[in-house]
Amino acid sequence: EQIIRAIAVKLAAVAKITQEQLALPVKKAAVLVMAMALAAYAGYVLPKYDRIYLQPWGEDPNYTSVFMRMTASYVKPFDACKFIRDNRLSGKMFNYWTEGGFIAYGQDPDPNTGKTPLQLFMDGRAQAAYEPGAYTRWMNIMAGGPPVRNAQLAGRNLTASDYKAIGDFINSEFKAEDVWVVLMPINQYNTPFMRGIEMLDNWRPAYLDEQQRLYVNVDSPQGKKLYDGVFDGNTVFPNKFSECLTRSHNMLRINDPNSIIAGFELAKKAFNLMPSQTSAMELIVASRYPPFAAQINAIFENYLQEFENNRKQWEQKDGYALKLTAGVIAAEHLKAMNKDKPELINRYSKISKDYSDERSKLLEKARW
Repeated sequence: EQIIRAIAVKLAAVAKITQEQLALPVKKAAVLVMAMALAAYAGYVLPKYDRIYLQPWGEDPNYTSVFMRMTASYVKPFDACKFIRDNRLSGKMFNYWTEGGFIAYGQDPDPNTGKTPLQLFMDGRAQAAYEPGAYTRWMNIMAGGPPVRNAQLAGRNLTASDYKAIGDFINSEFKAEDVWVVLMPINQYNTPFMRGIEMLDNWRPAYLDEQQRLYVNVDSPQGKKLYDGVFDGNTVFPNKFSECLTRSHNMLRINDPNSIIAGFELAKKAFNLMPSQTSAMELIVASRYPPFAAQINAIFENYLQEFENNRKQWEQKDGYALKLTAGVIAAEHLKAMNKDKPELINRYSKISKDYSDERSKLLEKARW
């Protein structure tokens, strides 16, 4: 009825048409046309809806509901917030601004004041709820401050000394703001901010998972206690994967043979618990130590064989894309380890391309 009215008015054919004025055959024809159009549209939409929202979800093995897929909320720090709650973290943190609201939601607020124990630096409302100066300050810290601007003005790439200067700038800003916790998502790992943090001796990763990293200032009492607890077992983790991943990440970077051996064993456990980009990269870090190189080659070779044996079953389960990514990393590593063997290079190149192409198709199929 509304479509017919709109067309009539648009063409100035009839000034006004009411439902009563429409002849019964016209009404039936309009209903039939609309029903056919709706059926045709449903035939297009429903199969896609099933494929995108109901079929196995490749991007995550746990958070797979329609809501999680529609909003990409599976990347939010669910487990990191549980880590914050279980370890009763309080004080002030520096967070990625679009995740601020979720981090606040993921805490247990004071029942009397509603205040969250770990206070945010910024949340998704940005300028709408904060003074412009607060947002500008967040932006300046996140961008890396004067060291980044100076390099840009000089028209050069950032160097190791620049990253050290970025870290020193961040450290001084956090000291002024009394910040002792930093939580960042995976898409920020290669930014000047994160690379600057990693140059600092007093900032250490106390929590890692597939999507998030949480750093603490070990010069602070809370930070030292939490970081020490990673090694002595007093820090509580939401699951075994994040515990093994966090401990291996730290132990593999301590210049001590016993710690490195323990880190390698934990990296193997993390990879077995969930083959993924993050766990595979920890094994590659371990492969830099000669005693583990051959073992890691064997682990990756066994994984590729297991992948082929179970491919049909795995592709019908949630989290398949993570396994594909782990396969690409494994194949690329093995290709690099066999530079003098053309037949192996060709084999691993083919596997890497095959898995990469399948992952791209999987991602494309999960979009409208």
